[in-house]
Amino acid sequence: MQQYQYESLNMDLDEIRLIELMPGSFGDDVRLRIYNAPLVAPIIKRPDERIPLQELQETLPDDWIVRETLDGRYMFCPGKDRLRSWYHPDPEFDHSLYNIQEHGEVLEYKTIYEALVQAYIQDSSRNFATIKISANLASALKHLRLTLQTRTLWVDALCINQNDILERNSQVQRMDKVYKFAPSVIVWLGEAAAGSDQAIRTVEHLSHQVEITRQNTIGEAPEAEEPHWWNPVIPLPYNEETWDSLAAIFIRPWFTRLWVVQEAHLGGVGRSKTALSREVPGLSKVLLSVKPAMTEVSDATDFPRLLSAICHRQCLDPRDKIYGILGILSNNISSQIKPDYRSSVAEVYKCAMLTDININKRIQILQSCDIEARIPEGPSWVPNWADLDGRQHFSTYFGGIGRLMVDTSGSTLVNYIQPNVLEVVGRQCAQVLSISALTSGTAEGQVRAFSEIAPACLEDNEYIAGGSLLDAFITLVSLGRVKERFPHSILYPSMAELRMRYQAEKSSSHQKLDLQVQSNGHLDGLTFFSMKEGYVGATLFKAQSGDCVCIILGVDNPMLLRPAASGNFFVVGSCFVHGLMNAEGVLGPMPNEWRFILTRDHGYPEKSCAYINDETGEQTREDPRLPPLPIPWKRIGDGYRNDETGELVPYDPRTTPEALIERCPSLTTLRLI
Repeated sequence: MQQYQYESLNMDLDEIRLIELMPGSFGDDVRLRIYNAPLVAPIIKRPDERIPLQELQETLPDDWIVRETLDGRYMFCPGKDRLRSWYHPDPEFDHSLYNIQEHGEVLEYKTIYEALVQAYIQDSSRNFATIKISANLASALKHLRLTLQTRTLWVDALCINQNDILERNSQVQRMDKVYKFAPSVIVWLGEAAAGSDQAIRTVEHLSHQVEITRQNTIGEAPEAEEPHWWNPVIPLPYNEETWDSLAAIFIRPWFTRLWVVQEAHLGGVGRSKTALSREVPGLSKVLLSVKPAMTEVSDATDFPRLLSAICHRQCLDPRDKIYGILGILSNNISSQIKPDYRSSVAEVYKCAMLTDININKRIQILQSCDIEARIPEGPSWVPNWADLDGRQHFSTYFGGIGRLMVDTSGSTLVNYIQPNVLEVVGRQCAQVLSISALTSGTAEGQVRAFSEIAPACLEDNEYIAGGSLLDAFITLVSLGRVKERFPHSILYPSMAELRMRYQAEKSSSHQKLDLQVQSNGHLDGLTFFSMKEGYVGATLFKAQSGDCVCIILGVDNPMLLRPAASGNFFVVGSCFVHGLMNAEGVLGPMPNEWRFILTRDHGYPEKSCAYINDETGEQTREDPRLPPLPIPWKRIGDGYRNDETGELVPYDPRTTPEALIERCPSLTTLRLI
């Protein structure tokens, strides 16, 4: 029997391919017809536009925050010890201004199909040909096939000619519409097994207790029966059998694929359902809600975070690390990235990064760089998203960084020079002098490694940024995860506790040190390094003597840069340097009575920067090193508003590049290659 030959798509008619799955019993051969059809958006009765999130925020009391959930609803979040609500705290406020669903009522679907996340193929001449498909897809088609009537589906593996590069380029860019316009999207997890039904029921119930927002926060759902289950500290009351059934679901291959993130997020304007040898309406939203790796990608405007969240997901073509998420990116970014499988991986990654820089005017993405995983022929300032092993998440172990809300809206902070130079504004703060061996991840191993770069008597030596060298060591070992920095944490010990543990273990006869610092087990391969200026630091990246520790405006963490010829720098990776984590390299040291802390609003794991005066107990979100806000500026939520012009900005008006350069004249242009 001959191999199936695809009929070309007519791009002028906006065509896609659909398959008509012929009826049959489960044991019958799979027969289907492939045909071309125009992709037409459904007719939707659009409701009036609801009030923008920021405007709605301004109608709330000071201790309330409004967030948008993954399914587009507005959720009102009060202060501590009060539950969330779908309703504005002012009962007189017109609920129609905010209580509008993301999608209007569908009046008519123009292209009727269901999108599905060795068979027989029937072509338009009704002759039969063969095409090779995976065993998993064959199983899916057999389970989804109806007994007495045909079923129309869209399946990427069958409906896109994978051997036609130009077709792949055009179809990949339209996949978001394919999923959005489908009356329903089916997620095929595989065949049912022992415990599957129990796992599905458990996940559905859990999803009703938790709500995730597009602002990358998680907490209890309004009207949740178990309002504390969102908190990872709270143990869930499941028995071993239930946990085993959940594990069996989440280790299925579907959860490792990159493309499923887009599929699950888009979900169609109609019903979403998941197939596990049977169909469960709405379950794809449930799976999205409880799978941690997916909740990280809820904010479509946060390109760097999205890329880091999906870096471990599998795809056959490394360029799909970019192309596979276009459908869930904000339109201002996705519209500027045109899939082209003829371009090299290095060029695709560089263009994606420059697109984000040009549109969002930020360079936070530099924190994902790793000189050891550098793309061949690519610049060091472009992360290799196809070869990251978790080190790009090193900054998450820092316990929070003093975020300097720099105005990056202009072009003065970053400048691209073809072909591979990126100019940024920063300051060289210190130079690496000596480097320890790799640590084992245990406290004992970290002490041994730290002793290679520091004097033996830690408590008898002063540190350049204040306090003792012992305090600097404890801060490095914990990477800032101490009670003084996280005053509301029930997990992290205080500096005093850690000093006592150190002294007790040091004087014990068994010579085994156990500081019991939270999360050290995640940091195998950590190295410590000392600097000529007296600082000590830690990194998971391969530092060398002579590397520079630099503060770069628009990047949260200190960065290791390696000097190259002609005054240029290679990007090595991010690092933790005690005494440079709270913008000291630009704003100077914190006043003695003030301390930087990170707090959490009730129900949210997201950290908020704040400052506390240890003498008076005063707590504020305003950095005490900055002058008062100039009139007419006012802080609103996470941004600032000019009361005269109504302008809303996401940066602090006191931290314009000009103001920071005037305050810190050593800020200069750094050329990254």
